[in-house]
Amino acid sequence: MNTIIAPTDFSDISLNAVNYAADMAVDLNAELIVTHVTDFSLIASDVPVTSTINLDEEWSEEQLENLRDKLMERTKNKIHIRFENLRGSVLHELDNFFETEKPFAIVMATHGPSAFERMFLQSVTLHTTKHIKYPVMIIPSNATYNGIKNIGLACDLETVYHEPLVNIRNFVSAFHASLHVLHVRKTAACELFGEMMLTRHYLKEFNPKLHFIESDDSVDKSIFSFAKENCIDLLIVFQKKHTMREKSELKNFVLHPQLPLMTLQPL
Repeated sequence: MNTIIAPTDFSDISLNAVNYAADMAVDLNAELIVTHVTDFSLIASDVPVTSTINLDEEWSEEQLENLRDKLMERTKNKIHIRFENLRGSVLHELDNFFETEKPFAIVMATHGPSAFERMFLQSVTLHTTKHIKYPVMIIPSNATYNGIKNIGLACDLETVYHEPLVNIRNFVSAFHASLHVLHVRKTAACELFGEMMLTRHYLKEFNPKLHFIESDDSVDKSIFSFAKENCIDLLIVFQKKHTMREKSELKNFVLHPQLPLMTLQPL
């Protein structure tokens, strides 16, 4: 059975991601693991540290219990849901947990409304997308799960052979989705003929549709705009070696997703 992990800090945006993960798990008949980490390094108080930790753990256990009830009602007990309250450094604990569970996907949010939540959640999300080898899905605050029928693959064509087919195959197959290759064109289409043929050949098992996007906007804005206009349900981007400009574009994808986004590590 596939496993989906949804980390949460109980902020509204992360709980929305948990709900998205729960609905997706029902659709796939997958196990859902909801996890929270009590991060000792962030605890600051005038009371003794052990008391602070105990209070924080009591609070998080209560939050998990409340969430358990809501998710059981939401999923109508159709799937198995596990709740894990971890203790330690958030990044360290999550890294170890992901590696132990080997999930089909990790579903998370990218930031909350407060300055601290923005800084903290963004750092966790960026770390996870950069260092975890499993697919990471980032869910915007207004996104709801309505199935995944069209998957967009943001691709520069030149590095298509570095893209992990197994992960693409897993998602296209699981959702019975159509695959759309999205490329922001900066040169004449005729100059891309060779790359187009290589891309079609490499992805031929998916019978992909290639889309060339002409836009004066940044790559991330151009692709998000096209994806929204053409009913793309999930956008895939890759964590590969980037130039400084490409790193900035990728960071914009991750931190400001306009639709559900998935990051994959290259081969």
